[in-house]
Amino acid sequence: MGAMQSDKGSVPANPRRLSRLTHSDVESTGESVVYDPETDKATVLNPVAAAIWLLCDGTRDCAAIRDEVAAHAGDGVDRGQIAKDVARALAEFLREGLIEP
Repeated sequence: MGAMQSDKGSVPANPRRLSRLTHSDVESTGESVVYDPETDKATVLNPVAAAIWLLCDGTRDCAAIRDEVAAHAGDGVDRGQIAKDVARALAEFLREGLIEP
């Protein structure tokens, strides 16, 4: 899985979260909130999206992120669907400014 395209360009080979962003969990819903103090924008992530975003540390490539998500998903999950979901999430993170371009 190489670089992926979005309307803001390609997802980097090793996606990295923007360092200025803060992350907090919402225990009552299982969701997470990512806040950008520079733009005063908050983004709500579902638990799977939050897990993918947290894996964007610049040390893993897109395939490693996909494999990590698949490993936690269990045996009965379609790996092809996981690959599509991870690719879609990473492209959305890039569009929303949650990872470095």
